[in-house]
Amino acid sequence: MTRRRGKGRALGLGALVVAMSTAVLAPAIPAHAGATGGTTTVVGTMRWWNGTQRSAAFGNGDNLAPAYGQVITPVSDSTLDQFVFLVKLDPSVLVRGFVYRWNAGTPALSGAPLWVGKARHTTSGTGYEKLHLDTGGLALTGGKRYVVFLSTLGIPQPDSPTAGEFAVPSVNHRDEYSGGGFVYSYSKVRSEWHTVAWGRFSWDLCFRAVLTS
Repeated sequence: MTRRRGKGRALGLGALVVAMSTAVLAPAIPAHAGATGGTTTVVGTMRWWNGTQRSAAFGNGDNLAPAYGQVITPVSDSTLDQFVFLVKLDPSVLVRGFVYRWNAGTPALSGAPLWVGKARHTTSGTGYEKLHLDTGGLALTGGKRYVVFLSTLGIPQPDSPTAGEFAVPSVNHRDEYSGGGFVYSYSKVRSEWHTVAWGRFSWDLCFRAVLTS
């Protein structure tokens, strides 16, 4: 089983490989009253990671996808405070976080970026770690689709291709989040994010999104 990706290429199941890891995940955070009186809700799939399942085709290089992300759909009008991915990536590779509206029909990005983060890197390439992207409180409309993602494009990178890995939920829990799924782009210029179809799987990445309503 494969899913379509931009420029007629497909990311096959062979890119989802098994590796051992000792990372420990915290349980999902229940909804609670926020500091401003709103209700904070955490959605995501990290608790369904089995410590081994991953997608290993992310990175900088001709045969690697420079953008991996997750489509989300807030249930009600909310602010997105933070999103988190679980990654294994050499610290020499820089990534930047993005939030856009999502056009499911293309499928591709829609409109101008809603949020762009600073370039950053992991602290160690030897194990999985959580990359926390703090948006400062980004207003989202309930029922609309958005995509949160990481990309290596537009940032100086190592001369040699460097692959990274994103954790994905175990086989029995691949599609626990009903508001979207795992998407990726092989486009090498950011202008194509809107015009070239992104690839997508029916399951999710291991992610966490913190929203306040």
